[in-house]
Amino acid sequence: MICNLKNILTLNILHSEITFLSIFNLIAPYANEFANLFTITKILNLYPHHAVTNIDLIKKTLFDIIALFGIVSNAIVASHKYNFKMGLIKGILYLIFAFMIPNLFMHNILNSKYFKNYKLISGLCIIYLLEISTLTLFCFFQKLFYTPEESNDKEDENKQHYD
Repeated sequence: MICNLKNILTLNILHSEITFLSIFNLIAPYANEFANLFTITKILNLYPHHAVTNIDLIKKTLFDIIALFGIVSNAIVASHKYNFKMGLIKGILYLIFAFMIPNLFMHNILNSKYFKNYKLISGLCIIYLLEISTLTLFCFFQKLFYTPEESNDKEDENKQHYD
């Protein structure tokens, strides 16, 4: 990832090839939050935040699994592009900013009186800010822990440590 303000604010779209995988990796980590947002705004009933029936639980779990697949996919791509350490860092950042923080706070924030009339726009802005936070911190850790001379070949030699 090219780490500059323009690239971070455009979510790295300008410097990446548009493929199914790149679109999936951009949207999927937030699948449960998009579904929750559409449910809160009453556009579609996709994500019952408090599941009551088994169908509700299945719907909620399905979107959570898609989000987790997106997080794993991002970690794998970063591991392949950089190294294991950077893939792990990207996975942890997405777990925090795309899964943990939104699951703890987004439902309550969007249902507060402050966002009563602007839930959809506010929710999209929150998701955008979470993604910017993830990319910014990834760039920080990339500058801190990654040098281009590092390669997956060095980690392949040390593979027995992970097996």
